[in-house]
Amino acid sequence: MYEHVCDGHRGFNGIRQRFGMTTVDPDKNPYCDPCKQFDSKAQKQRRKPSSLKSSKTLVQRVLQCIHIDKGFMPTADWNGSRYFQIIVDVLSRKMWEQQLITKGQDFAEFEAWLKRMLAEKPHLKLVDVVCDNEYDKENFNELATAHGFRIDNKSPHTGKA
Repeated sequence: MYEHVCDGHRGFNGIRQRFGMTTVDPDKNPYCDPCKQFDSKAQKQRRKPSSLKSSKTLVQRVLQCIHIDKGFMPTADWNGSRYFQIIVDVLSRKMWEQQLITKGQDFAEFEAWLKRMLAEKPHLKLVDVVCDNEYDKENFNELATAHGFRIDNKSPHTGKA
């Protein structure tokens, strides 16, 4: 029972497998009080489906979908940058970081990055950009219309539209 609680209330068959033991019928496994409280079958934790998996188009190639986010550094960098912007490709998980002296530089830096990427890889087409609501919507919408990609605005820190 101790291993079950220490292992985050993992199922007993999972614990038995970890120690090289054979599994038994799930109905014969004992349940601790917290597990019994949730459900008679010891309710299992399930992940919520990702918004990308539930969308009609799955990410199938590099630079099809990217996430961008901004951050703040309490101490200025050697060149005076107090903000940074991170761009992450969903499929390859490749990340680009951009140093920003002011928070308002985000659009100009993203536009320069996008032009550089399109020049380096003209055969790739950006489809989705996922970002917080803290980005300037007018400029980003104009850029999206010009380059043919969609912007998905999420609330900061929640991931909800």
